[in-house]
Amino acid sequence: MIPVGGSIQNILEVAYRTHSPERIAKVWRLYNQFYFALCKEHSWLWLRDTITLDFTSTEASEELGMRLPSNVFGIDRVRDEDNNIEFIDRNSHDVDPDEDLHRFYTYHASDTAAFPGTDLVLNSGDTGTTTFASALLTADGTDYTGEYVKFGSELGYYLLSAAMTFGPTYFGPNINPLTPGDFAIRPKETLTLNIVDTGKSPMLDRTVTVYYWKAPSVLYRESDMVMLPSLKALELQVMREMSETKERRPVSQGEIDRAVAKTLTLNPDAPRPSRPRDVHNELFTMTQSPYKRR
Repeated sequence: MIPVGGSIQNILEVAYRTHSPERIAKVWRLYNQFYFALCKEHSWLWLRDTITLDFTSTEASEELGMRLPSNVFGIDRVRDEDNNIEFIDRNSHDVDPDEDLHRFYTYHASDTAAFPGTDLVLNSGDTGTTTFASALLTADGTDYTGEYVKFGSELGYYLLSAAMTFGPTYFGPNINPLTPGDFAIRPKETLTLNIVDTGKSPMLDRTVTVYYWKAPSVLYRESDMVMLPSLKALELQVMREMSETKERRPVSQGEIDRAVAKTLTLNPDAPRPSRPRDVHNELFTMTQSPYKRR
């Protein structure tokens, strides 16, 4: 992990005589856009996490699946640890009828947020904030504790620990009562996970562990840490996008691709042992008959 400040200064130095507040804000905006895009493309070590989902719950029975955290960017693996079953990622709209595997699918259960608000008041100040205000949410009275909220067009996801208290701390632009903003609790990009057995039937009788990587925190301060092993690819992407840097430091797509590849080589990803598995993706055991379809 590396503080973002030095990388931002590198870009501003190339953008000679453009250190106006507008140009600085533009660099930060572009940096965060490319940062989130790159984080979504790959499973980065410092963004990896796990969650346990109980498919025997009422929620799973009603939706034939379990909601994932809203900040999930991608899934590395889904496992039933108790029964040593690994579910394979598949597209629910493109199923191979001859594939006898335990599979998982993700889909959007709703085209709207659980609570889309339009009267957000959010003042971060110099020390940031962990609370917001909304008369509409207060009047609604629903408890959304444990859900994630997004503020306006900001990229970050914030976990609600109470009705209007969240984490991590928000350091972004103020949204004041004169120009209230919008917010979304459990935004519409939130995914639901469904697991099926080898007969393609939903499995609602077990608990699984989901290994995933998540969205990073938005970069607002020079001391904020970038959750990547190298910042070179981000610097190049921002400089290629800015007209202020094109003459002094032209950047090709090939140079960006090489920087991304180099960053990936620095991202730890331990290889899995190669062990023989049957048509259900289950490990061979000495109890299996050698004469049946395996």
